[in-house]
Amino acid sequence: MQRSFTTRAGIVAAILAALLLAACGAPATPAAPAAAETTAAATAEVTAAATETATESTTESTTESTTVTTTESTAASAPAAAGTGIPIGIAVAETSNVALFGQEQVNGANLAEKFYNDQGGVGGTPITLVFQDTAGDEQGAINAFQTLINGNVVAIVGPTLSQQAFAADPFADKAGVPVVAPSNTAGGIPQIGEYISRISAPVNKVAPNALAAALKVNPDIKKVAVAFAQNDAFSKSETGVFQRAITDTFKLDLATVQTFQTTDTDFTTQVSAILAEEPDLVVLSGLAADGGNFIKQLRDLGYTGLIVGGNGFNTPNIFPVCQSECEGLLVAQAYSPLLDTPLNNSSSLTSRLPSRRIPASSAPRRLPRYR
Repeated sequence: MQRSFTTRAGIVAAILAALLLAACGAPATPAAPAAAETTAAATAEVTAAATETATESTTESTTESTTVTTTESTAASAPAAAGTGIPIGIAVAETSNVALFGQEQVNGANLAEKFYNDQGGVGGTPITLVFQDTAGDEQGAINAFQTLINGNVVAIVGPTLSQQAFAADPFADKAGVPVVAPSNTAGGIPQIGEYISRISAPVNKVAPNALAAALKVNPDIKKVAVAFAQNDAFSKSETGVFQRAITDTFKLDLATVQTFQTTDTDFTTQVSAILAEEPDLVVLSGLAADGGNFIKQLRDLGYTGLIVGGNGFNTPNIFPVCQSECEGLLVAQAYSPLLDTPLNNSSSLTSRLPSRRIPASSAPRRLPRYR
């Protein structure tokens, strides 16, 4: 029997709150807080604004950003047996370098499934998650979406990247299968089609807050260098927002704009060009693996100033990449694990979190030194 769009979209909404663990996670193990009091003050000042803009993006503002590390194997990603519950597709990156984000989304989805099924599911029927690995490219997302659509899921949560969404979402829209994106912040995602939506705050609502926080930490910032991943749709969209905010909103000098690929590992050329300009601030738009390595090489070659990272840096999995060089990184995000919601306060979530809750982190936050 075909379900109506309203029914299927409502079922998807039931799982979104915990799935927001995706691109807005906090450290899986408690990390030392940032030392600078000025940073803490800046973070507190912009929290309300970021939370408000996130609320504008969705009518259900049940969000949180605490990611936990579980000991469960990825066997949980196997497709569920037919007839065991209401099938909801989870199409996220479980392999490739994008899995640094996808593994958090898998954890979040499993937490959400337990939470809602503990409440009796939907109308007494449990939710069953059907996982498909999108890997890190467009074709992987298309394949995962088509498999889920052919498997008659009622809706799909995913994919991990905006670049993948532009490729895969049209297939779901044509089939009339609702898609809700947990981490697609590029411009134009909801406009893909009638059945496409997102609960991730648009980058134009969030990214400028990180620049404002950087200026709170260092009011003497005048010259800014920018670098972005030119092969990633989200990074290209985000850097446009950053660059306009730098020149138009904050009236700062945009000294240089450097490009790289998400697959790059050597950023010597870009870093050298940035250092030649002697910037007061560096703004990066990329993903966790390439972005983390870019930061590390910036530090290794002598840059000691603040760094603003976009949504691609919004994961604790960046810590093992840039390690101690993560110090001084400001990341914009619009979610808080301390938002007073039933899901944030549920025992199914809190019982699996570290005993020490992280501070409120509703954007931007200064990432503490990795321990």
